[in-house]
Amino acid sequence: MTTGIYQHFRPEERILVDQLRDYIATAQVEYRPVVTPFANPRTRAIARILLGDDDSIGMWTDGGFDDAEWQRVVFAPDYFTPEPADYQVQLMGIKYPTKFAELHHSTILGTLVHQGIEREVFGDIETDGTRWQVAVDASMTDFFVDNVDHIGKVAVRLVPLTRDERVHGLSDWEDEVALLPGLRVDALVSHVYHVSRQRAKELVEHGDVTLNWQATLRPDAEVAPNDMVSVRGFGRIAVDAVTGQTAKGKLRVETRVIRKRRDH
Repeated sequence: MTTGIYQHFRPEERILVDQLRDYIATAQVEYRPVVTPFANPRTRAIARILLGDDDSIGMWTDGGFDDAEWQRVVFAPDYFTPEPADYQVQLMGIKYPTKFAELHHSTILGTLVHQGIEREVFGDIETDGTRWQVAVDASMTDFFVDNVDHIGKVAVRLVPLTRDERVHGLSDWEDEVALLPGLRVDALVSHVYHVSRQRAKELVEHGDVTLNWQATLRPDAEVAPNDMVSVRGFGRIAVDAVTGQTAKGKLRVETRVIRKRRDH
């Protein structure tokens, strides 16, 4: 792979591309499996592009939960067949007084991040309506057990769980097709959340919009398949595919949308 590979990605993704290339190269040169931190859908899409037609290295993913959004990636020689333990994912149950308190996805996420835990160290946060669970890097299990004792103002305990104990999360996503004049992020936000283009532009410029979990202040930043857009106070948009154009020249974009239920 030459430096020309960078032209296929956003400038701000160059460090990520280098990291993924290093993981792949290690698996190739040392002929052994290499596991990444938890990776979001965009990161996994970049990894697949980097692998291209190279069938000497395989790519496997797992996030602990069914259809997990955040998953760890294993790069390994093609002879390798990963076992669940190879992904080094540990499910943790969040024990709290269910009769007297409620937990929310955004509060759990905020608590973990504000404790200085890197986002790539834990994966999805799931609930079946009562029980809450989080997938974490298995090597950090003791840290989560010893250091996470409150979510917001609610006293909690984190306990390791087996895969068989995982919850099957409630889906907040709704499938929608957006007809857009282009792929600018402000156009997408405007269409999905039914706000004016000017309002969408202001949301971006004020730092209320993230693209793939990174703040973007450019209303003209373009989205692509596998991108995730979060809009503070509104929800999230997963960009799944661009499937063509209408007779009037608008792009048909398949999305999944959450409205005002979760942050990031």
